[in-house]
Amino acid sequence: MQKQLLKIALITLTFFGFSNLKAQVTFNNAGGDNLWSNTANWSGGALPTATDVVVITANITLDVAGVAAKLELGNGGDFSITGNAGTKLTLSGASPIIKNLKDAALTIDCDIEMTTGGNVNVDTSTGKANNKLIFASGKTLTLTGTTCNARNYSDNTFNFNGNVAGDGNFQIHKKSNSDFVFGATANFANHTGQIIYNDNEGTIVNVQSNIEAPNLFRASAGVLKLSQPSAVVSINGANTFEGTVNGAISAGGTTTLAINANQSNIGSVKVGLANNTLNLDIDNGVTEVTVNSISLVEATSLLNIIGFKEDVIKFTSTLTTDDLNKISHDGTGGALAQRATGELVYATTLSNSTNTLEGVSIYPNPAHSFIHLKTINGGNVEMYNMIGLRVKHVEEISKDFQLNVSNLKSGLYLLKVASENKSFTQKVVIK
Repeated sequence: MQKQLLKIALITLTFFGFSNLKAQVTFNNAGGDNLWSNTANWSGGALPTATDVVVITANITLDVAGVAAKLELGNGGDFSITGNAGTKLTLSGASPIIKNLKDAALTIDCDIEMTTGGNVNVDTSTGKANNKLIFASGKTLTLTGTTCNARNYSDNTFNFNGNVAGDGNFQIHKKSNSDFVFGATANFANHTGQIIYNDNEGTIVNVQSNIEAPNLFRASAGVLKLSQPSAVVSINGANTFEGTVNGAISAGGTTTLAINANQSNIGSVKVGLANNTLNLDIDNGVTEVTVNSISLVEATSLLNIIGFKEDVIKFTSTLTTDDLNKISHDGTGGALAQRATGELVYATTLSNSTNTLEGVSIYPNPAHSFIHLKTINGGNVEMYNMIGLRVKHVEEISKDFQLNVSNLKSGLYLLKVASENKSFTQKVVIK
């Protein structure tokens, strides 16, 4: 009886073990027309199913909707899979979901949707001079609940020229050996997942975005998460970054976003973990970097500006004293302040403005509860503390106006009156 039970158990395990193996089918173009739909082009004489590994040994034209578990480059040289309009290849297998371990190039020139869920790897191979993976322009990689780990083990650049859509993350894997380049035609405008430069291992590779507007590297809902110490991501196309950049290394460290072209609408600059510094490395030719918000979460979360010049970087939100205290730079003018219009300048710039508005009288000084302002034509009045934070703002004051300062802490402030494109600035003391 025990022998019979053991035999049944072995048969059961054998059945389920083999039933879970992925079948391998080869596209060999034996039918001669390169069409996916032609069963004569496939080993076994049948189209692949969603559980099959497709081995590519000839160029493929995807002329119908296709399914497979995985794609793998076989022997024979450089090959491509090219999709006709309206076709899509759905991949639902485990890692590696696309694999090129050959001394040749594999070009993906069709729409692909990855539906596995969880993390799946896209792999190249080191030590082969011609090993390369290319995603062509005009086609879309859709990540549906799936994180695509791009592991560029190759000694050649990983070239991505197409579109990315869906809610899954696109992850530049920690063990990559060579650079990633997103070409001028690449577009992440419809991608709501994160682009993640992953953590702690491997060679530091460069990530270059050469995307050109109106295409986007990060749309407003998109996040670029920099989790690799010393990671550098370069934005070379103007007005192509509208999302959030987040420096977030689990063990602490420094990451860099290199801005080599004007950016008019960056959503947010964030340093999300303690002991992290995010460098904004601004090229000398850049004249405008506009950021909508800033989030320096921890006491040791720092933003460092490389290539600082006054009036280039602008925050559309008002920076707090704490924000300004966490911003460093490589300029020579000392502490920074924020203009009323949002631009970052040296604090001394605000205090040394030349007065062009005449007929202004400010008293008493020092003051306690109120400051009396007399002007010829009224105007607008602002007050700043000495690190550049605006603490008062009143528009269209009368010619004889009392400004309530009773809620301000004792200290030195700058009071500015503006009217008819002219201004008057004076230091005042609040007791």
